[in-house]
Amino acid sequence: MALHWVQYRLLGLKPAGYHLFNVLVHGIATLLVFLLVRRALGSMDRPGWGAFAGAAIFAVHPVHVEAVCWVSGIADVLASCLVLLSLYVYARQPDRIASGLLAAGACLLASFVKEIAFALPVLIVVWDFSVGTKPATVRIAARRYTPFVAACAASLAARVLALEGLVPKGANGWQAMLSAPWLLARYLGLLLAPFELNVMHSFAAVRGLEPRLVVGAVVAVGLVGVGLFAWRRAPALSLGIALFAVPILPVLNASFLTRHPFAERYLYLPSAALAVVGGWCVARAQVASQRVRLASCLALAPVVVGLAVSSAERMGVWRDEVSLWKQTVADVPSDPEARYNLGRALLKAGLAPEAVPHLEAAVYLRPRHVKARNNLGVAYVQLGRIPDAVGQFEHAARVRPADVGIRVNLGRALTRAGLARRALEE
Repeated sequence: MALHWVQYRLLGLKPAGYHLFNVLVHGIATLLVFLLVRRALGSMDRPGWGAFAGAAIFAVHPVHVEAVCWVSGIADVLASCLVLLSLYVYARQPDRIASGLLAAGACLLASFVKEIAFALPVLIVVWDFSVGTKPATVRIAARRYTPFVAACAASLAARVLALEGLVPKGANGWQAMLSAPWLLARYLGLLLAPFELNVMHSFAAVRGLEPRLVVGAVVAVGLVGVGLFAWRRAPALSLGIALFAVPILPVLNASFLTRHPFAERYLYLPSAALAVVGGWCVARAQVASQRVRLASCLALAPVVVGLAVSSAERMGVWRDEVSLWKQTVADVPSDPEARYNLGRALLKAGLAPEAVPHLEAAVYLRPRHVKARNNLGVAYVQLGRIPDAVGQFEHAARVRPADVGIRVNLGRALTRAGLARRALEE
């Protein structure tokens, strides 16, 4: 919220500045990914082609479109950028006090922006024991890691005070725990095969022992197994797996605080794992024969181009509200929020006749959807269907009697219906 306030003071209501800021932060994050992959691969990637390939994958991956194109997505982009900055500053000079404090400061800022920053202490330990320098003594380890643990603990304490617990009241912790493995599998699948992109992915919670729970558990165990197997044989691969799995863990719990627990923007930081793994593959190919190097280039080029083309197509969907919600409704026609958002966008565009069917569908799918009923009433008024508008406003007012805007709309509709006395009561 503080960031949006600063942006508003500097940029006003001009959207171009907000979008430019998102793109700039994404560019900085891409640079940090390049630097981290280069450091993680070390002498194995002396020409730097592995780090370049990894950064290219990160830069154009289509799962980033939501976080970068959506103005409110800056929280995920900025928090991830701060996490990457903290990790890079630490990795350069892990035993220098100034570097540690600077990295811990970035960690603290990131933790107040987004909960993915709580993964940073674990990522730093994984870095040290995989591709970095292991602490020689317990004292050195304590000096290295304590600032990060303290930063996360301070932020977590503030969150607990604000939420009156680790999660808000009413959140189903057992349901979140059962669904977490399948969510993990879904996120991994979308990262590796970003074909079905949507701003509102459908996700039904796992409620017991069912195939989705088993598949998710197998994927989770498989990731742990591959990470442990590669720990000594290919440390960068272990780091890559940790970069995916560890930042996604807070999201698997916090995601059930919303109606849509599966969202592409949550993959922004975990997608750095693909950059590490892709960079490792290219670096391995560089030390092989010329035929292998050529084959790796021929395999990588269409992947990067394909990801870039997919991102460009997805950015076209995000060009305005109507195009975004039209695509969303086409993908999830039974989602009341998608229907409502499309109807509201069409109504704002002055297309009341096109808005009515979608607002009616939202009301049908969720009868107590107050905003949909209020907007449907407004659309009816614009079309001259005053009795229908009065009915929608009255229903919305019964559900939310203290809403002044609904009462005003109801009074105006009653006035147009010739019921001035009832209008005065509203």
